[in-house]
Amino acid sequence: MESQNQIHSTFMMWGLSEAVCHHVLQEENVQKLIQSTDLHFDHFVVIEAFFNECFLGFAHKFQAPLIEVSTYGDSNFMADWVGSPNPFS
Repeated sequence: MESQNQIHSTFMMWGLSEAVCHHVLQEENVQKLIQSTDLHFDHFVVIEAFFNECFLGFAHKFQAPLIEVSTYGDSNFMADWVGSPNPFS
């Protein structure tokens, strides 16, 4: 990826994200969660924030607070999501 320009790398990451979302959402146990009508969770939904928007619907479906974990650090667009000043200084 070092030899790619930033725009190409971003589109490549979006493509990978779409492939991962499609694959995970087709898994049998994930489909059971999606199709369920009698499940309730008392706590919250935790997802990785990096290109995983396809999982945001689980917080809505289960009416649970959402926690997004950013294992790679912070970025400008994520600061905007949570109302953090940008730049941090």
